[in-house]
Amino acid sequence: GLARAGGRLLGSPWGAMAAAAVLTVALQGSTATMGLALVALQQGVPGIPAASWVGYVAGANVGTSSTAFLAAGGGDRRGVQVAVAYLFAKLLVALPVTVFSGPIADACGALEGAGGAHRLALMHLAFNGAVLCVTLPLSGVLSRAVGTLVRHRGGASEPLGTLHLTDAALETREVALAQAHLELVRMAELVAQMVRAVPEVVRAKTPAPIEQVRRMDDRVDMEQAGLTRFLSRLSRRQEGGAGAEAVAQAMSIADDLENIGDIITKQVAALAEKRLRLGVRFSGEGLSEILGYHTEVAAVVDATVEALRTADRAKAYELAARREELAAREGALRRSHIERVILGRAESLDTSAIHLDLLYAIRRIHAHAMNVNMALVGRGER
Repeated sequence: GLARAGGRLLGSPWGAMAAAAVLTVALQGSTATMGLALVALQQGVPGIPAASWVGYVAGANVGTSSTAFLAAGGGDRRGVQVAVAYLFAKLLVALPVTVFSGPIADACGALEGAGGAHRLALMHLAFNGAVLCVTLPLSGVLSRAVGTLVRHRGGASEPLGTLHLTDAALETREVALAQAHLELVRMAELVAQMVRAVPEVVRAKTPAPIEQVRRMDDRVDMEQAGLTRFLSRLSRRQEGGAGAEAVAQAMSIADDLENIGDIITKQVAALAEKRLRLGVRFSGEGLSEILGYHTEVAAVVDATVEALRTADRAKAYELAARREELAAREGALRRSHIERVILGRAESLDTSAIHLDLLYAIRRIHAHAMNVNMALVGRGER
């Protein structure tokens, strides 16, 4: 009875997938589940088609998500997000692998005896490689899906520092990279808010807007420090390949985002304070040009954040290809201001140094946004 029922279950790829998933949950790991399969193949257990073993591998991998859910048993939102992201990543590969288990089994060759056991072990390794290759390009979609499914409960303010990073995620490379991407997007959104606040800082009549962006930059600095520590720990567990490249890319992007925050607080905010201290104001034409240039750069920053969120390399490439346009725009605006100075406009004379330094600071913001896009397409430049 029981043996016959087990034989029927393992007689189909979907049944084998379900059985392996349940067994992995019960044993709290896929090592024992795969060990049983390897022993069965070596001993030549009859009646189990090769396609079922493919489904078995898929199910064993899906079942490992149970450990992530157990770790999140306290209801912590970050832990639950990690568990859901991990399950999604496994299912993204497991479902199509089981659907095409027949052709995959044919491509792998006979799954019998010691040679079959060896091929099954390699299939298990290849499955996890496929998870990494599939989830990295889709990390933005996954992050949005997980964020929609697992929302923050209550009205408490968002904590300082990192929100999505957990030590447990470091045990599984694809989960750790998914967490790092969520955190990187969170950091980028905060930097974009700072960029959008620049007009208020430039026009400030009191120190309040200046202090606000400085507080935001403190949060960016904490984000960057926490994310860098997390990625550094993850990098020590890598042995090269796509995972190591993804870590390096994330570190590079985080550095450029942090630099944008520093430009706003150490240059734009400092220049605004200087203008307040001197009691001078921009000419109407000059202020219009500064804010117009900022509007163009802010639009690029917002588009860059969206490309990062969705891992859209095509959009990042499109933005990077136009990097010279706004750089050249700064030169034209500098010449326009200098012409007003030559004409002796009092407001232009009073604010000349501040005006030119602001244009340069906005251009530097654009340059770091371009670095992010270059990193996304795989050829970041400093």
